[in-house]
Amino acid sequence: MIIAETIQGLPDPNHFASVGWVVVILVAVVVGLNTVLDFYKNHMKEKPTPSMTYVAIPRFEEVERHRKEDRDAIKKSLEEIKEDLKESKTYQEKARQKIHGRLNAHENALYFMAGQSDPHASRVIRERLEQASRDDDN
Repeated sequence: MIIAETIQGLPDPNHFASVGWVVVILVAVVVGLNTVLDFYKNHMKEKPTPSMTYVAIPRFEEVERHRKEDRDAIKKSLEEIKEDLKESKTYQEKARQKIHGRLNAHENALYFMAGQSDPHASRVIRERLEQASRDDDN
């Protein structure tokens, strides 16, 4: 009796609202089935556990090897810079001695000129300056 009353309360099956409800019910069933199947597919599989030891150790050794090579290259560069600095200091010392020698020669010539009023003094001074410049060239 209840079923008969329910059937009589339904709209006309040829009406467009009835067709719309059928489409909505079919879509709901398809979405529900899709959700259930995805749930089982994603959660029922066994997920593999990654093995970190086989991947990490060779990579670590490679990184350490590169770090050691870089460290050695830096040490070599520093040693070269130190050698260049030593050579530079030696060159600067020689240049300083050369300049002091020339200044001493000029100073001696000026003292000689101031102490002598000899007409040949200019020739002697010239000779001493030439001697100092020859010493500088050596």
